[in-house]
Amino acid sequence: MSADRTVLVLHEPDGAPDDLAAQVEALRALGLQVDVRACVEPYDQILDATLAADTIVFWR
Repeated sequence: MSADRTVLVLHEPDGAPDDLAAQVEALRALGLQVDVRACVEPYDQILDATLAADTIVFWR
């Protein structure tokens, strides 16, 4: 992935992996923008984040 890309990480409120913070920092170290959101946020905010992202990762 190029450094100007955005990765959206979606997770259930209690479903984020234990090492999520380390994974996010590793992606940011590569120059990627990372947006982490729980799926309990307002629907329109999740849709906006989805539209803005180049890549989406979802943990269940």
